Amino acid sequence: MSLGVVVQGLRSQKGWTQEELSEKSGISIRTIRNLESGRITNPRRSSVDLLFAALDESGGHRPYRPSPLRLADLAPAVGSAGFDALRTGARPWHGPRPPINSFIGRERDLATLTGTVLDNRVTLLTGPGGVGKTRLALAAAESLQTHLDGPVFVIGLGAVPAESRSPILDVDDLVRADDGRHRVELSALLNAPLTGGGTSVMQSLVVLDNAEHLPQGAAMFAEHLVRERPGTHVVITTRRSVPAPSAQVYEVAPLPADSPDALELLLSRVRSICPALDLSHDLDAVRRLCRHLEGIPRTIEFAAEKLRAIPVSRLVTDAFGTHELGCADPSTLPHQRSLSASVRWSLDLLDDRHRTVLRELAQTPSPFTIDEVERVLAHHSDLSSTEIFDVVAELVENSLVHVCHGREYTYHLLAQVRAFVP
Repeated sequence: MSLGVVVQGLRSQKGWTQEELSEKSGISIRTIRNLESGRITNPRRSSVDLLFAALDESGGHRPYRPSPLRLADLAPAVGSAGFDALRTGARPWHGPRPPINSFIGRERDLATLTGTVLDNRVTLLTGPGGVGKTRLALAAAESLQTHLDGPVFVIGLGAVPAESRSPILDVDDLVRADDGRHRVELSALLNAPLTGGGTSVMQSLVVLDNAEHLPQGAAMFAEHLVRERPGTHVVITTRRSVPAPSAQVYEVAPLPADSPDALELLLSRVRSICPALDLSHDLDAVRRLCRHLEGIPRTIEFAAEKLRAIPVSRLVTDAFGTHELGCADPSTLPHQRSLSASVRWSLDLLDDRHRTVLRELAQTPSPFTIDEVERVLAHHSDLSSTEIFDVVAELVENSLVHVCHGREYTYHLLAQVRAFVP
């Protein structure tokens, strides 16, 4: 049960409008509206104090403290189900939560994505490794939680065997992926009643994370959910498209490399990792480093960790090799612990034709056109023009080649991809 629901319940119990609560508490009506709708999930403590002081039966204006307000007092306002959730601390969420560190540069993406997920049964989040698909999906799920009367499930697929060895993704595969932790929850998802307390369809959200090596299986499982569970919405994060014709695709792009968001992300991570490090006199070098890292958030975070030991003046030079950035976080999947491992994970999904074309493109300066691709590959007699176009399109679908849709399409390879193409 969110704080916004509690505030709304107490306000309704008193018969107050949002305008009346705003007048009595001194909190803007916009803040109250956003809090009750779930748009604000982490309000200022001072705002909470003022709201609960106004809602206090005595009419006093003392700061709110948890002890004077008993949970039992909230039961009439939030209902029995909400009271049980407050009392037990239970929340309808199963799986990893969003990271607790700050969410920088994705506010517009988050607002657009939450609406997209509500409007579509299946949403695909695509983009290159490290661009922030998982973090954005989890933030959207957390934002949407107040709009759902069913649970949120977050299922990490990175440990499931690749599709060449396990073509069908079923509940048993998901159980193995999560070491059996979600056996009960998954059974509940597939067997729960279709309606809530009344006759309305129960709204649930399932996030299938890291599905690029399981395109057929993820699509089949999503199709099963939307067919058998009318109120279920599915979000799939993947580096390459999956065959789900009814899905809405949302492409997550890198942060603009020259943007204040990229700079703030690096500085924010440095402050949390090494508070004693002052980069205020090296901001030009930090900006060059962000440009060199091409705005990929995970790569920027890797660089922030490296700055604990290596000065930015050295890290920003090509000679030092920023493409070897990484971290030793045991909570992440092996292919998410370094830049090289991340790119190899994507390359391992390709066949020989893809690797041949990608190898040639890695030697071609960006940006380039499809005509330039054809000229570069003209000496490969085993590839026709049609095959070349098909392979380039598939590399775009794998988030390894990026396309700019102008009057003439132009293409671009990230520096981190160029660095590791064999």
